This record gives sequence, C-alpha cells and structure tokens, in this order.
Amino acid sequence: MKKTKFTLRKVEKSDNNVISTWEPPQELKKYFGDILLSNVDQKLNGIVFKNTAGEVVSRQFFRNYIKVNGLSFPQEIYRENYINGQKDIELTTFTNIVVNDLSGENIYDFKIPAN
Repeated sequence: MKKTKFTLRKVEKSDNNVISTWEPPQELKKYFGDILLSNVDQKLNGIVFKNTAGEVVSRQFFRNYIKVNGLSFPQEIYRENYINGQKDIELTTFTNIVVNDLSGENIYDFKIPAN
C-alpha cells in the first residue's frame, strides 16, 4: 500500500497481529472508505474494505501459507462480499503452486494479429 495514494492512518498491534488502517486519497473518498490490512507473522492475514459510510463491504482472509522457492503463498483465500444486506461467500484454493515456471511459455507467447 505504500506505493499507492492511500495514506497510513493508524497501526494497532496485538500479540503477533498488526492491523494497519489506510485512508483513500481525497479524490477517491467519494467512492471508497478505509482499507484495513491484517498481518500475522509478517504474512497478509486479511483485508477489510469499507464504503464511504464506514461499513464493511468486503473481507478477505488468506490461509494455509506454504513456502515455494523461499516465498510464502496462501493456499486458500476466503472472501465475503456484502451486497444489499446479503453476504456472498467465495473460497479460492490453490494447489501445485509454481514460481517462475517457464516450461509452458509457448502456450502464452503468441503474436497479436495486426489490424
């Protein structure tokens, strides 16, 4: 978030959990509220998105981290979205995580047709 226009407003620490509150820039305040990030043991644990009224509109939790080539990756992303008073839940799972695998590069490297 440091490289965005959001401003760090508050940091709270409880045991190994650090929660940072980020405020949108003035030009985005009519669209977005604060974003809260939770880090546990230096890994992203969760994100909370708020609307302009300060209500939670979405929460994401990152779980079951594994190490791949020295990097930590979550195997699960649990997400809750709140729309018109309804809660929508989505769970994304990852398996067979590969970092910088170029063995299938020919599948993605193709010429863009000219107009």
